[in-house]
Amino acid sequence: LEAVYGKNLTKVELKEQSTWAARMFCTPGTIGCYLSHRRFWEIVANNDKQQPSPAYQIVFEDDVLLPDNNFYKLVHQYVQELESHPDTRDSWDVLLLGALGSVNPNQNYGPYHIPAFFAGGRRKPRSNVTDHCHVPHRPFGTHAYVLHKRGAEKLLQLAWRATYHVDCVAWGIKELELYATDPLLAYEDGASPSTVGAVTSGIESWMIPSSVRMDSYTKMPLGWVWNEPVLRIPFVDVVITQGRYLVLGILGSMFGAFHFQTHQWLLPTNVLVYFGFMFAFTRTMSRPVER
Repeated sequence: LEAVYGKNLTKVELKEQSTWAARMFCTPGTIGCYLSHRRFWEIVANNDKQQPSPAYQIVFEDDVLLPDNNFYKLVHQYVQELESHPDTRDSWDVLLLGALGSVNPNQNYGPYHIPAFFAGGRRKPRSNVTDHCHVPHRPFGTHAYVLHKRGAEKLLQLAWRATYHVDCVAWGIKELELYATDPLLAYEDGASPSTVGAVTSGIESWMIPSSVRMDSYTKMPLGWVWNEPVLRIPFVDVVITQGRYLVLGILGSMFGAFHFQTHQWLLPTNVLVYFGFMFAFTRTMSRPVER
C-alpha cells in the first residue's frame, strides 16, 4: 500500500481531509500517517465489492519488527480464537498484534499511565477474553494490527477526517471492539526515528540511553517516545516533542519553586497552565471527526 506523504498534499486536499486544528498544530507526517491508515481502512471496507476475500486483513508499518518465526501461524491462531469465541466471533473489530501504551494484561503500566490519562479513551481492561487475546486499557501504536471489515466501516464513519496521531484517535473510540494479543507478536523499531515528525537532535538524543525502556512488556525505548511530536507551533514551524514539553514543565516548576517566597503564585500557576493546556489540547485533538 502506497503511503500518503503529508508534505505533498495540496492546501485543497488538506482542507478536505483534515481538521483546521490538525493543519495548524500537526506535522505533515502526522497527517500523512493518518491518511495512509485511512487508505487501508477503505481497502478493507470495500474489498468484498471487488473480489471474494477474507473479512479481515493485516497492516504493517515499515518500521515493524516481527521477532517470531511462526508469526503468521500465530496470527491465524489468535484470529481464530476471536472468530470461534461466542462473545467475540460476530463483534470483534481490531486485533492489535503490537502496541504501545497501557496494554500489559497484568495492568503494570508504569509511565504509560500518563499518556493514557491525557489522551482519554481508556477501556476497562479484560484479561483472557480468549487464550491469547485481551482488552487493553489504553493502547497506542499502529505498527501491526488486524482489521475486520466491521472495524474498518466504523473507523471510516467515525474518524474519517485526520485530526491528530492516528493511534490516539482510532484506538480511543469506544464503539470499536478492540483486542490485543498476549504475548505481543510485533514491536516498533525503536532504533529508527518516527516518520511523523520526530526530532532526532537535541535533548532527546543525548539525555536518555537507548537501553532505558518505557516498560519490559512493550520494550519501547524511552528516548523514542520522547522524540514523538506533541504539537507543531504554527507560523514558526517549531515542533514540541513529548520530551521537550516535559522539560519545559520541569524548568517552569523549578523556577516557580525557586521564587516561591516572593512570588507564591508562580508555582501553582505554572502547574495549572502546564497540565491544563496539555490535558485540554490532547483530549480535543484526539476526538474523532466524521467526514
